[in-house]
Amino acid sequence: MGTRKKLILASLVGMMMVLAFIIGLVPSHDTDRSGAAISDNGRVDMVDILDLILGSAAKSDGVTLASRLDGVIVKTPVDNAERPVIPVPLQATVEGDGNDLVTFVANVADDPDAFPAPNEWSGDVFTDALSFPYIGALDISPFLTGVANTSTAIAIYALTNATRQTKAVTLVYEAANAREDAVLLRIDEVEAGVDTDDN
Repeated sequence: MGTRKKLILASLVGMMMVLAFIIGLVPSHDTDRSGAAISDNGRVDMVDILDLILGSAAKSDGVTLASRLDGVIVKTPVDNAERPVIPVPLQATVEGDGNDLVTFVANVADDPDAFPAPNEWSGDVFTDALSFPYIGALDISPFLTGVANTSTAIAIYALTNATRQTKAVTLVYEAANAREDAVLLRIDEVEAGVDTDDN
């Protein structure tokens, strides 16, 4: 490639970078998704922009949780040779700078001991902390009882920046998805020899 072509290409790349930076500073009418931080007088607030760039003001405000298995009923016979693994695929969305860690946790639905105090979760079924893009799976097979004709409703939550606090598993976290937005499943344990998939 000739020198002239290289200079033209370099100038185009430089202009694109300047244009991208300027677009990021222009206030948007859609303030929820605006790239620029707007002050009360309608001007760009450079302090807020620097805070966002440096990460000093970007804290996790909330978390949402989704799974394609939300509402599914899992049927399994009680006479399995081994306890089956029942992985539930999960994905969380966290507001903030993307530096948070997410832990997926599960309890029997409506368990009054699941959240013993503000920002505390208690239970035995949880994943390791996951980084962005917060995609993982949680095995809910520990909720199997081995008793025929038993149904167990399970609620799954996503916690941000959870840390273990005691020997009994208690996680202290910064934010969690709303309890009414938990991923809900049910495990039905059926008698031996029952066709669980009705075929």
